[in-house]
Amino acid sequence: MDSIRVTPNRISGHVLAPPSKSHTVRALIFALLADGISLIENPLCSRDCEKLIECVELLGGKVKWLSSSLLEVKGVGRELQVPEEPLNVGGSGIALRFIAPLLAHLPARSILTGDCTNRPMGPLVDAICSMGARVDYLGQDGFAPLAIMGPTKDYPISIKAEDSQFVSAMIIANAYQNNHSPIQLISPGEKPYIDLTLSWLDFLGVRYERDAYHSVRVFGAGTWKGFTYQIPGDYSTAMFLIAAALLSKTEVVITGLSEKDVQGDRKMLSLLKEVGGQFEFQNNELVVLPSKLEGGMDVDLNDMIDQAPILALLLSQSTAPSVIRGIGNARTKECDRIAMTAAELGKMGAHIEPFESGLQIFPSRLHGATVHSHDDHRMAMMLCIAGMVASGESTVEGISCVEKTYPAFIDAFTRLGGRFEHVQYHTHRI
Repeated sequence: MDSIRVTPNRISGHVLAPPSKSHTVRALIFALLADGISLIENPLCSRDCEKLIECVELLGGKVKWLSSSLLEVKGVGRELQVPEEPLNVGGSGIALRFIAPLLAHLPARSILTGDCTNRPMGPLVDAICSMGARVDYLGQDGFAPLAIMGPTKDYPISIKAEDSQFVSAMIIANAYQNNHSPIQLISPGEKPYIDLTLSWLDFLGVRYERDAYHSVRVFGAGTWKGFTYQIPGDYSTAMFLIAAALLSKTEVVITGLSEKDVQGDRKMLSLLKEVGGQFEFQNNELVVLPSKLEGGMDVDLNDMIDQAPILALLLSQSTAPSVIRGIGNARTKECDRIAMTAAELGKMGAHIEPFESGLQIFPSRLHGATVHSHDDHRMAMMLCIAGMVASGESTVEGISCVEKTYPAFIDAFTRLGGRFEHVQYHTHRI
């Protein structure tokens, strides 16, 4: 088993934020559908993005790395290709969701599969079928793998929108398919990610109308010209760097983050200020200042569900009880993040009580322990940071999953002073 031993230590210094996964995925999808050549500067090079590039090529896109930080994509325009083999998205739930309605545009049977068969697909499949396509579940109902047969028609749809990826997937598909019918959103969640997708339509010049988060009507252009886009730093992943700095009570300077970025997780900075976090932007750099976490909060985190594990850790190291609410959808991520955050931090001495849609968190002292990532990149990174502030060494099992979004995680933290050591397990033959 791939494991890392964490020895308590503080971090400090300068570090570059990893590129945004959310922007990189959208850039690749929009570049695939563009008419002409697109250049994607500073894309995230991770396991998820590598699998998405494979899918882009099977759908007719031509992808070339011009350098380690520059990706060229020749789009298909109106000629999206029927894949000759099953599309395998690996562990990328976002690729699974974004590609499904595009396949429904094709007048042929396509297979969509991957390693993320625990990620719900029911609401998206229902929306696709309501537009005239046929989708068959090849395994468990409501989950991939899927067999998808199009084409779709320009019908109005309603979609259960607790997971924003369903909404973004239909917005992109309608833009490409030149559908003008409205998309009605039922119980929308993770709203900033819907805004992020619409910001891409603004960038590409695709017209749309919206009624807050109740409905979206996209006046699809059918295609758009190739573009050049520079991927900004990822606030979602950078929060692990920020959290480690806060717990170290030291100064860490993070480059690559824009103060005006549309990414919703940027709002975590304002939230953390409520419990003593201190930050300032200087010359396009985020400076995390030496801080002391104090007090608690009762917060609805639905707009930033991915931040639940790391925020739970931070609040456990503050001075008063806290409650995180509105994160029920976190149970359907790479693992049940509500249950596993409580369970794994509990092994280290944290007092965290899960409930259906959130966590109640009490101030706790952490001690070293052996914990498991449950093959969830955000759990793995959070547990490594917990090990940095625990008393005694900790071992985090299943660490390789960080390659999903932050392949340089171990190297970046080591350069900042983190003490991480890969654990080698030996088998003995009898």
